Amino acid sequence: MPTAFLLGLLLIALGAMAWALAERRTASMEEARRYTIAKAELVGDWVSASFALSEQLLAGTGQLALESLADSDASAMPQLSSRLARRVDAVDFVDAAALLTPAGEPLASSDGARMRAVLDDNAHIVDAFLASPERSRVTGLLTQGDSPALTALHFMALHDADAQLQGVMVAQLNMAVLSATIARAAQLESESIALVDLDLQLVTRHPPPTAEGVGIGLPFELAPLSRAVREGLVPDGMIVRSPMDQQVRLLSGKRLASAPYLVVIGRSTTDILRPWWRELRILLGGWLVTALLGWLALRRHLSALASRQRLAREVVQRKQAQSDIQQREAELRTLVTGIEALLFRFDEHGNLQFAHAHRPDLLLAPPEQLLGRHYSEILPDDITERFRVALDRVADTGLPIEVGYRLSLDGTPRDFKAVLRPLLNDAAIAAGTVVLATDITREKALEAQLRIAAMAFDTHLGMFITDADGNVIRTNGTFTQITGYPESEVVGRNPRMWSSGQHDADFYRDMWGAIERDGSWQGEIWNRRKTGEIYPQWLTISAIRNAHDELLHFVATLSDLSASKEAEDAIHRLAFYDPLTGLPNRQRLQERLHHLAENPERQQEHAALLLVGLDNFKAYNSTLGHQQGDALLQQVAEHLGDSLGENETLARWGGVSGRPGASFLEMA
Repeated sequence: MPTAFLLGLLLIALGAMAWALAERRTASMEEARRYTIAKAELVGDWVSASFALSEQLLAGTGQLALESLADSDASAMPQLSSRLARRVDAVDFVDAAALLTPAGEPLASSDGARMRAVLDDNAHIVDAFLASPERSRVTGLLTQGDSPALTALHFMALHDADAQLQGVMVAQLNMAVLSATIARAAQLESESIALVDLDLQLVTRHPPPTAEGVGIGLPFELAPLSRAVREGLVPDGMIVRSPMDQQVRLLSGKRLASAPYLVVIGRSTTDILRPWWRELRILLGGWLVTALLGWLALRRHLSALASRQRLAREVVQRKQAQSDIQQREAELRTLVTGIEALLFRFDEHGNLQFAHAHRPDLLLAPPEQLLGRHYSEILPDDITERFRVALDRVADTGLPIEVGYRLSLDGTPRDFKAVLRPLLNDAAIAAGTVVLATDITREKALEAQLRIAAMAFDTHLGMFITDADGNVIRTNGTFTQITGYPESEVVGRNPRMWSSGQHDADFYRDMWGAIERDGSWQGEIWNRRKTGEIYPQWLTISAIRNAHDELLHFVATLSDLSASKEAEDAIHRLAFYDPLTGLPNRQRLQERLHHLAENPERQQEHAALLLVGLDNFKAYNSTLGHQQGDALLQQVAEHLGDSLGENETLARWGGVSGRPGASFLEMA
C-alpha cells in the first residue's frame, strides 16, 4: 500500500509537472508571438516613415510643378529641375525625381539621364499608372538595367482645380537605405527582420541570408507566406523553416499601408524554447531526486514499522521506539527551521495549526497570535477569496495549487507565491493543507525591469513609460530634447504636468476609451514644453499587459510636429502671397473674387475693383537696376496699404500691358 501510494504521488507530481511544462511552453510561444507582432508594428512604422519622406517630397514639389506648368516662361522647367535636385539631395531615400506630362514624357528632372534610364526600363509600370492615375502609388522592387542597385518608383498625380490631370511627379527610391533602418531595429541575437515586396522579393534582411540561392533583391519561395499574401493576410505566429538560413522560426508581419511591402519579424524557436528546455531538465532532475528520496523514505518507514511491531512486545523496546520518534520529530523541526520560506499547516476547516517564518517581518502578526485562527480572520478580503477557491480545489483534486498574492507589510507592498498541497492521513483522505509561501518581491521587480528593457528605448522618437496608475517611471533622451524635461523632474509624476490645456475632457475621454478598447491610441495633440511653449506633437500610447491580461504599464512615443507645421505655413504663404511685397498674389485675389461672387449674402452689395499700374516702370527698372525696382514696388505697396479701409484688399496682380510686376489691384 505505501509503495502504491508513493507511486501514485510520483505519477501525480509527474502529471502536474507535464501540465505545467505544457502550459509554460504554450505561454513562451504566445509571448514570442506577441513580441514579433509588436516588433512588426514598430518596424513597420519606421519603414513607413521613409515612404512618408518621399510622399512629402513629391507633395511639396507637386505644387511647384503645377505653378511651373501654368507659367509660360521658358526658364520655368530648368528652374524646377534645379529645385528638384536640391530637394532630392536632402533626402537619402530618394535618388532622383522628375515631372512627367500626362503622356509620360519628362518635363523636368533632378537627374535626367538616371530618370530616363529607369523610366525606359519600367515603361510598362509608368503606362499602367498613367492609364489609371491615383493620387499616390509606390511600386514593388524594380530592376534597373544591369545595375544590382535596389530601387522602386513613387508616383503622385497632379490635378488642377477642375480635377484634370496636369502631370505626374515620380521619385526613384533607394531601397538600400532601408537596410540601416532594419539593422537598427534588431535587438535579440536570434531575431530576424526582413522587408519584402508582395511578390516575395527580398529588399533587405538582418541578419543577411546565408542559405544558397537566396539574396537581397532576389525572389524566394515560402508557400505559407505566399498564400497569406495572396489572401491579403499577414503572418501571425506562423512557424516555418526559413529559406534564408534554414532555421525553424516563428514569423509575424505587418503589411505597410502606404506601399506594397511586408515587414516580417522572425524568432528562432530554439531560442524561444531554450528557457523551457532548461526548466524541463531542472524539473525532471527534481522529480527523479524526489522519487529517489521518496523511495528511501518509504523503505525507512517500512523498516521502522517492522521494528515498532517487534519492539511492541517489550516495554523497553517501546520506550526506545518512542525515543526514536521524538528524535525524528526534533530533526523535522530542525529541518523546518532551516527552510527559508513561510510554512503553514491548516486543518480541514481552514484553522491555522502551525506557522514557521524564517523572517518574522514577513508575517502579518507574530506566530503565537495567528495559531488557532481561521485564515479569513488573518488575510485581507481579496486574498481570502483567492485562498478559499484554492483550498477547495486542493481538497477536490488532491493536487498542489499555486497562488500569487500581494500583502502590505509596514506600508511596503510585497509579492508572494504560495504552493498549497493536501495533507493526507493514513486513509489517503485530505486532513488539512500545507502551504509553502515564498517572497518573490525581488523577482517581480526584475521581471518588470526585463519587460521595460525589452522595448526599443534608444530611438529618434521621444518615449516615456508609466506604471498602471499613469505615473512616469522612465523616459529617454529624445523625450528630454523635445519637451525640455529631464527624467528626474517627471519620474513619479503624471503626464498631465505638460498638458497644454487646449483639449477638452471629451478629447481625453475618447483617447483613453480607445486605449482601453484597442490597446493603443495615436494622433496629433498639443502639449507644453518646460519653457512654456505650446507645440504640436504626434503621440502614440500603448497599454502593456501580462499573460493574465493585467495592466502593467503604458508606453508612449512622441515626435515634434513643429517643423512640419512651419513648413505647411511656409508652403501656404508661397502659394498665396507675393514674396517681394507680402501682398496677396493673383491666385489669392481670384479666390476671394470667386468667393464674393458665390456668397448669397453679398448678392445685394456692390464691389469696386481698381487697377493701379506704374508708368515707365520697365525703364526705371532697367536704368536703376532690379534692386531699386524691387524697393519701389515695396514702397508703393506700403503706401497703398496705409490707405486701405476695413473691408478693402490690396493685391499684387503681376505683369499687365508689357510691364511685368508693376501692377496692383485694390478691391473695396
